[in-house]
Amino acid sequence: MTSPSRTLDAAVDAADVLRTVLETSGSVIIGLSPAQRVTIWNRAAEVAYGVSASEIVGQDFVSRCTVPAEREMVRAAIDEVLAGRRSLRFVCAVTSTDGRQCSLSWNVARLTCDDGTTHGVLMTAEDITQRAVAEHRLHLVFEHAQNGLLLADAQGVVVDCNPAALAMLGMTDRQQLLGRRPAEFSPVEQPDGQLSAVKSKVFGSETRERGGLTFEWTHQRVDGTTVPLEVGVKHAHVGDQQFSIVRWHDLTRQREMEAAREAMAQQLAHSQKLEAVGQLAGGIAHDFNNLLAGTRNALELMLPEVRDREEVSRDLRLALENIERAAGLTGQLLTMSRHQPVPAARVDWREAIVRAMPLLQSMSPPEVSWALEVPNDPVYVVANASQLDQLLLNLAINARDAMFAGGQAHIRLTSHDGVATLIVRDTGHGMEDATQRRIFEPFFTTKPVGHGSGLGLAVVYGLVTGWHGTVAVESVVDEGSTFQIALPLASAAPADDPTILDVVPVVPSSRRRVLLVDDNDAVRTTTRRLLVRAGWVVDEAEDGEVAWERLTAAPTAYDIVLSDVRMPRLDGVRLVERMRRNQCDLPVVFMSGFDHIEYPFHHDAADVPLLPKPFTAETLTAMLARTLAATCHTPLTP
Repeated sequence: MTSPSRTLDAAVDAADVLRTVLETSGSVIIGLSPAQRVTIWNRAAEVAYGVSASEIVGQDFVSRCTVPAEREMVRAAIDEVLAGRRSLRFVCAVTSTDGRQCSLSWNVARLTCDDGTTHGVLMTAEDITQRAVAEHRLHLVFEHAQNGLLLADAQGVVVDCNPAALAMLGMTDRQQLLGRRPAEFSPVEQPDGQLSAVKSKVFGSETRERGGLTFEWTHQRVDGTTVPLEVGVKHAHVGDQQFSIVRWHDLTRQREMEAAREAMAQQLAHSQKLEAVGQLAGGIAHDFNNLLAGTRNALELMLPEVRDREEVSRDLRLALENIERAAGLTGQLLTMSRHQPVPAARVDWREAIVRAMPLLQSMSPPEVSWALEVPNDPVYVVANASQLDQLLLNLAINARDAMFAGGQAHIRLTSHDGVATLIVRDTGHGMEDATQRRIFEPFFTTKPVGHGSGLGLAVVYGLVTGWHGTVAVESVVDEGSTFQIALPLASAAPADDPTILDVVPVVPSSRRRVLLVDDNDAVRTTTRRLLVRAGWVVDEAEDGEVAWERLTAAPTAYDIVLSDVRMPRLDGVRLVERMRRNQCDLPVVFMSGFDHIEYPFHHDAADVPLLPKPFTAETLTAMLARTLAATCHTPLTP
């Protein structure tokens, strides 16, 4: 048997051990009586609350040690344990007497006597302040993340989500998503044509095998619209429970940017195609104009010889008319190929349209009617007047040809907010989308062979964009098409200058000595004959080098130089530069198969007038006469 003294010693030792544990424990340990008054208050409690044991023992714990907002909750929890619950956990805030704040996680356990009656409660607490701060930060990240974040249980059911996830589905309340599976908010089919129900199972199986997966998915909002997402899924375990962390990244903006880049790439490819075709067309037009020039000159030389033969004269005039039509076609080719705008000025677009209406009506069959709507005041734009007429003519021809069975065309001009807008609407057969995408391509036409060059709308596009404007088209099959041209408004036209009569000056025979420079034999020969017949003295040179030799050999033999621009060895521009460097200011007139100079002038040649090929004898001699009258020259010094 154990002696009473040993039993007493053991009890004393156990009490000492318990006291030591209470005082050295880092956890807050508090004992409460059934009346919830403090009976035990260890050193850690003194530190946490800033109150000594002597001050607090015997006091009501709830009223002394809890914040007002939590007192009811804490007292109810302690009462529940005193009433028979074995233990209970809760978290509450603590503010010490010196103002320090912390969060304590409490475990409340019931203390009983040998007979089972409740002796009180023992409360132990851990300081979870740092953990609470970390959890709060994590909560802020979760709530304010731009990506949608969801937490799903092992069955894939959403147990939590952030506002971004709700917004992506067009929701405002978490309860709309909690308890549901994300795959439920999907269209019947994904963009690749696979059924969403089937594809979601495939991704689910793959995610389980890998432990995580990233893929693209299209969800359906509550309003029926869809949203493309990048979905990232990662499996995680919390204790013995499995959860899935789901991330949604909205791809809408990315898809829009990709579509914009693709559109820009297509536009660039289209522009490059137009440029390549334009360069080819411009080269062809230049060579063709040289052929037309030689042919026209020869026909014009023949006309006086057959004046008394009416039938032959009629045939020659018909040939000349056809050459003019061909020159118009090459003019459109040159317009399409142009990189530099021709000289532009203020043009009253309203007046140009009104002036053109009789022509539009005369070229249309009776079944096609025209309506015109223009403002009362002038509408000024900066453009080339003849090209502005060509623009309207091309649009009108397009509208007329679209109404082969008859219809109504409407032309409307407006000016508003610094923009002049021309609208040409027809009630023709209209165009499908594929045709609309190609109508501004050179040589593209839906007309039968021989009934269209495919250049009309390409020229419109080139002119308008060259004038810093825009072109838009809307069309519905069997209803018609509407073309809208927008150009920046110019300031009001200045007051008219005193009228200057377009009189061709008379050139004395002593000043009609021309040095004619052209590498094309036909053009050079026929041009010489036209000038000789008009009373000019002509010397020929087949290129710039030969011309320079003639000028050097006979510096006072010429009054003016008529030169082609593009020639082998020394072209017209370099010839003028060489003349100016050697103090020769003989007047010069350029002639070219182009209607403008393709490359930038140096200042020496910038003022040289240009005569486009083909030209009439009257135009040629008038250009020479005006140039001579406007200039004086110093002979070349040998």
